[in-house]
Amino acid sequence: NVPVGVVTAIAVLRFVPVSPRLVVPLPVLAVTGVTAGVLAVVVGVQGTGAGLLAAPLPRAALVVLGAGVVAVVLTVQRRAGDRALVPLGLFRDRGFVTGSWGATAASFCVGSAPIPLMLDLQTERGLGAGAAALVLVPMGVACLAAAPFVGRMTNTAGPRATATVSWQVELDDPSL
Repeated sequence: NVPVGVVTAIAVLRFVPVSPRLVVPLPVLAVTGVTAGVLAVVVGVQGTGAGLLAAPLPRAALVVLGAGVVAVVLTVQRRAGDRALVPLGLFRDRGFVTGSWGATAASFCVGSAPIPLMLDLQTERGLGAGAAALVLVPMGVACLAAAPFVGRMTNTAGPRATATVSWQVELDDPSL
């Protein structure tokens, strides 16, 4: 993963334009609180086995505690106005909310789709984790190759046309 990270960093430095810098204070307590709350929920839901975090609190208590911490942070951020991590007025914008839901759904689909494949390759076919991961490399290469074309198409024709073309390609060739 280190070589991929280095190549990515070099590509970003070379191809991403430099934006003007704005001085914006980062609400460190809000970031820390949300991170700790989400960590508690995840550890509470998934568990840790016999690890370090298993003993102090039962899993249900971790979920409740984590949700409570996130709720407190959101309440404090609500009163922060424009200094909030994400200004709550932004959630009144229908485009932002729709885009956020779309990005969430797409992330869930993209992130969860390979899981059954990985489970099958490791349990039924006997591949190790590394060999099973290599099966997804061609998909990643295809995504990298298509990204410039899809980006231009989205900028010129709009996201609806891009989604229509991608669905049509998928329907025409289910092996993709």
